[in-house]
Amino acid sequence: MRARERKELETAAESFLARMEGPPASDRLREFGAQRAWARAESLRDFGAGRKAAHAARSPALLRHVLVTCIALILAMMLSTTGAYALSYGAQPDSPLYGAKIFFERARIALNASSLEDARLEMEFSRRRIKEIEALASRGSERGSERWLREYERNLRGAGDILEKAYGEEANSLSLRFHEELMSQALLM
Repeated sequence: MRARERKELETAAESFLARMEGPPASDRLREFGAQRAWARAESLRDFGAGRKAAHAARSPALLRHVLVTCIALILAMMLSTTGAYALSYGAQPDSPLYGAKIFFERARIALNASSLEDARLEMEFSRRRIKEIEALASRGSERGSERWLREYERNLRGAGDILEKAYGEEANSLSLRFHEELMSQALLM
């Protein structure tokens, strides 16, 4: 079919359709058509935005920028956490970093898988509390002593609770060692 014949046929079809009258469309049908047209326009718009986002994601410069930013943030977090841990390791109860020290001790206990290891850590931390109170007493400072007492009691209670529930030979030997430490700490006080 040639272009001229095709054009004539299209013109004849259009004139035929223009002369035809169909039944009037209801309001509900018009509303439905408008909703479909709107939904189609929305999907085309979202498709275009999705293509732009996909193109941006494939951009090596953008990807490199995002990766460098993520790595920098992770390094900054690691360095600040490590720095806070290092600074707070020797903090005394009257120091503002004492809370960070206690936080890291609690985190160590929470990350352990073994309850007996938790008890060992609690015992180690109670020995640290004794050294801290000795340092406070040697300086003649009472500041932070209430916080120290709370943490010392928490360490003793934590170790005692864990050892009460534990059983086995290793638990028995650890319980005996805990009892001996309690006696030596009582003598120091």
